[in-house]
Amino acid sequence: MTGAAFKAVDLGDTAWRQRGFCSGETEAFFPHRGEARRAIAAKAVCLSGCPVIDECLEFALTNNERFGVWGGKGEEERRRIRRKRRQQLEAAVPAGMKRCSACELVKPPKDFHRDNSTHDGLNPRCAECRTAYTAARPKAS
Repeated sequence: MTGAAFKAVDLGDTAWRQRGFCSGETEAFFPHRGEARRAIAAKAVCLSGCPVIDECLEFALTNNERFGVWGGKGEEERRRIRRKRRQQLEAAVPAGMKRCSACELVKPPKDFHRDNSTHDGLNPRCAECRTAYTAARPKAS
């Protein structure tokens, strides 16, 4: 990504994909493990002036695309970007507060359920988001 600011992408609008240099070449952008040459070639296509490189990368980051080359970045590079963004978000949380992993709002710890399996003893989702998530999950039969 070219700037420090994060650009919001309308995930419903994927028309940008048709303007990408990779349009119609999807297999080349999903090299198998160990196919470094294919990954390098795919990144070169992106970095050769693709007009949608930022939209493509942001789409992959937002949708947690785990495979392939997106926006000129491979899988490990995107993991590093996501990790850095998470760290930046956490650094911006005031002391005594917690950021919900779903809605990303900063709330007091009392708004989170207890969860002893996490490092801070609180569920990553606030109570409101956890309730919505639980309700939306398919019931086991």
